[in-house]
Amino acid sequence: MSQTEIAGIEKLRTGILIEIIIPILLLIVSIVYAGLIFTFTVSIPISSTTHPSPPVNRTIFPPITFIIIFIILILITAIIGLIGLLRIRAGFDVLSGMGKDVSIGKTGTTLSLVGLIVTIIGAISLIVIVGLFIIVAGVILDLVGGILIGTGIYKIGEIYNESTTKIGGILSAIPLYILPFIGYIISYVGLGNIKQRLTQPAYTQPIVYQLGQGTLDRNGYAKFQLYSSTNATIVSAIIEGTNIQTSVAIPLQPGNNAIVIYFGNVSSLTLGGIYTINLTINIMGNIQNVKVVIAYQ
Repeated sequence: MSQTEIAGIEKLRTGILIEIIIPILLLIVSIVYAGLIFTFTVSIPISSTTHPSPPVNRTIFPPITFIIIFIILILITAIIGLIGLLRIRAGFDVLSGMGKDVSIGKTGTTLSLVGLIVTIIGAISLIVIVGLFIIVAGVILDLVGGILIGTGIYKIGEIYNESTTKIGGILSAIPLYILPFIGYIISYVGLGNIKQRLTQPAYTQPIVYQLGQGTLDRNGYAKFQLYSSTNATIVSAIIEGTNIQTSVAIPLQPGNNAIVIYFGNVSSLTLGGIYTINLTINIMGNIQNVKVVIAYQ
């Protein structure tokens, strides 16, 4: 597999990992925000000689300070989210450019990017009523984009026949509660499996074949040349159409090998005839049969 393909999968994984982190960051932001309010809020007793009253909670900092802090934290989280979506889009773009049918994921990421940007603009514009409508539009775009991204992830699982990625894609495409979050986690694992598969060296089927034609003399010695692509061992040989066979343990080295096999009494064969020897070869624990042609001289 090409390094470009592996890079595309890795970009997707990185982007999805960032999107997994986003909800966790939002939770942390909420906790920090609540902690700030709790920490910098004090009880101030307000009383007089004539009208005593219970303590009243007052903040050390003005409310605008908390709002600014909250907006800054949200903006930082949003920027990280944008980076994640851009990485996902780049991954889909790479795979789509290689002819993979995942362009729907790229489209979905674009919609989610636009939706997130629109939502941020809407949040900033909340001081006017139109900001609320902008947020709604952004959320809708993000939902549609999320469905398409999940569909794109599913297609990747389908292309590479990776069931974990397909399950992750399905869950990511369902905009209900925590399902997209779980779907991204599963997709991250599945894409990791695909990456591992792509980075593993391709298995090459060992090759053993005859070079030229061999001979069999009247003393029962068969001589021929074999080419082997790897280490192997000839464990038995039989002359087809006869009961003449033998068990051997002849090692083969990578490259050309001069082979001599003793069959014993071969007087029943026709002098000048062409015969086929069926070799049983052990190649790294796998048994293969290779046929060689010999002339009885």
